[in-house]
Amino acid sequence: KYKPANGKNWQHIDHILEGIEVTSIEEDSKGNIWCATSKGVVKMSPDGKNITTYDEESGIPSYYMLTIKNMDGNLLFLTPDGMYEFDESLEQFDVSTYFGEFSSDTTFGTLDIKPYNGMYMASCYNLEQVKYWLTFIKKNSQGEFEIVNEKTLSKPASKQKGSLYFSFIDDENNLWLSLDEDLLCYNTNHIDTTNCYYTAPFDRSEERRVGKEC
Repeated sequence: KYKPANGKNWQHIDHILEGIEVTSIEEDSKGNIWCATSKGVVKMSPDGKNITTYDEESGIPSYYMLTIKNMDGNLLFLTPDGMYEFDESLEQFDVSTYFGEFSSDTTFGTLDIKPYNGMYMASCYNLEQVKYWLTFIKKNSQGEFEIVNEKTLSKPASKQKGSLYFSFIDDENNLWLSLDEDLLCYNTNHIDTTNCYYTAPFDRSEERRVGKEC
């Protein structure tokens, strides 16, 4: 595991990350720290002495909304153009096969994925079509992952525009989407009966309370 400098609460890791936006951080099974940034993927050794940056030539198609997820010790790199894993022997990123055909499909992006009622729930999107949906994945009797359900998420008409910056699924299975000027939250526990959503607009001076709109 990563070992910070002894006797220090705060540690300046390395100048290589100065001025670079870090969007996601995860630790692998060897204690390496992986950072998704606006300039590439950065890997730092457990002692903090070795730092490697991986760019497009390493196989990652895009850094936009790049997120790293740890799935049972396997790091998955989520991009607008599919899900990727890192091949240590080749020092390259390859299209992931962790979730079978779902993770190997590069025609859409995955924002987040987590366990959900004996399955996995993934929040997916297509930037060109401005489309968001939930995909539910489960292992079949042969031990292979397969898609068991998909649910398109419809945003309120007044919220159709805006760039998506961040998304995650919380412990109550609410899906949060951060847009240019809005924070949207879908109550996924009710997706089988209605397209319920929560909307919490933010302005520059005030944080407003989340209110239910179903």
